[in-house]
Amino acid sequence: MPGRARDPGKGVERQQFLEEVENLSRFLSVPPAREIPEEVSISEVPKVVHARSSSIDGKLIISREFEGHIHLILKKEAFSLFIPEEADSVPQVYDMSWIYAEAPKDLWYDLRATPPRLFSNYDPVNLFSQLGEGHRKQVLKSLLLFVRASALRGQLTFSTYFALLLRFLRREYRLRGSERRIVEMISRNPYLDTRDFKMAGLSSASVSRALRNLRTLGFVFGPDNVDLSKLGLITVIADYPNSRGYVEAFWEFPFTYTQLIPISSSARVHSYILIPRDAVTAIKGLSKLDVRVGVARVAHQKLGHEADGNLAGMALKNLTTAIKEYELHSTNLGRALSREDIRILNIALREGRVTEGMLRGEVRSPKPRLMNLRRAGIIRRCFLIEAPIGCDPMIFRVRCSLGEMKRLTETLASMSSVLTHYIEGDENYCLSVAFVKPQLKGELSIGMKAIYGDDLVLAEELIYPRPLWTLPEDLWDEGARRFRWEGALESLMDSLSRVSRSL
Repeated sequence: MPGRARDPGKGVERQQFLEEVENLSRFLSVPPAREIPEEVSISEVPKVVHARSSSIDGKLIISREFEGHIHLILKKEAFSLFIPEEADSVPQVYDMSWIYAEAPKDLWYDLRATPPRLFSNYDPVNLFSQLGEGHRKQVLKSLLLFVRASALRGQLTFSTYFALLLRFLRREYRLRGSERRIVEMISRNPYLDTRDFKMAGLSSASVSRALRNLRTLGFVFGPDNVDLSKLGLITVIADYPNSRGYVEAFWEFPFTYTQLIPISSSARVHSYILIPRDAVTAIKGLSKLDVRVGVARVAHQKLGHEADGNLAGMALKNLTTAIKEYELHSTNLGRALSREDIRILNIALREGRVTEGMLRGEVRSPKPRLMNLRRAGIIRRCFLIEAPIGCDPMIFRVRCSLGEMKRLTETLASMSSVLTHYIEGDENYCLSVAFVKPQLKGELSIGMKAIYGDDLVLAEELIYPRPLWTLPEDLWDEGARRFRWEGALESLMDSLSRVSRSL
């Protein structure tokens, strides 16, 4: 039974709470989405009630465990009133309330809902810590307004929320001097060593801090990258209806590397799927569920230096090598891997770096294993710029031959940084992801339509949530030295069958 409540609704706490709500309403230019509690009290309720809104039956009950942080909880709960109940299906949106309250991480991180596995790189404290107070509040305002609108229409998902958060953060972020210098150096030479940064006059502390910030916001990845093309994996592109059911089913598929989700609901989603070679024929069976599948045969990319003042870079990390045209290929190296090797590769994929010290306690014989993976070129030293600073992602699909691919890439590179894949399937085409300055998006779309006419099948701005893909270690068959993909594909087909019947 809860203990005796203190001074229900008549004390200083309620007045402070009402002032917070009023200030927020003026700042956000919208009214609260929930009823304002008539009482504010402190009681023996568990602090986990504050994981979401703790307003119950017209009363705001504050856990006595937070009695020493009342002013922070009042701010947090005031902000929570502006989050509609329809958003409760994505409980991570309440992280915004804690960020607004400037509550220290150790006060609330154990209460928050864990993000989906594929988005374990979602860390709101580190993301928002990159911004000053003014920019942070502007991001919270923009994000909350979109969350409200999406939730009220029943369209809110975690990936949408995360994509919007990254978009607004990147818009408001201002590069520090050391960060700008590092990005400039990487754009000229992605094979730099940390010693090269020091020789350029940057201290060890500033390099470490700058790289951490750039990684957090998804601008830079490295200095360790995994060459996935050497693991016997084939890059498959699947496209399908832009519906919530299809998108969520593909997020659950462990071989989905990322999804390119157009803003327009009428435009089809394109997924990059990394699967073993022997699964390619089977995955084509998705065609009966309105999923078209093709194999990515060749890639070409171009750094559009003019588009971003020599700060442009590459998108879709790990799918390409650095700044050159090449053919996607597979080798038999994957057959010699053990589960512990897979674990090492996943550490590199998660952290952007891997050292012998990081592996102690994780795998047996870490030093020779790491050396073998580096010697085979599976782990390579190379920085990648994941998303050019100040640019938005767009997708272009052009019906054309392989011979047109280079010219298409050059055309897009006149206004953007671009990565193009040539896809072979029932229909052969080129798929390009371009990062474009906001003021150039309309001009680029018009120009592409003028050049390619009816062959320009898709030209759309993207929702880009940036998942953290790792190799499906639990599907690695130690005896057969292969990924067991059959059950995962069967589950995907079952999910899509249910979704397609409801459309």
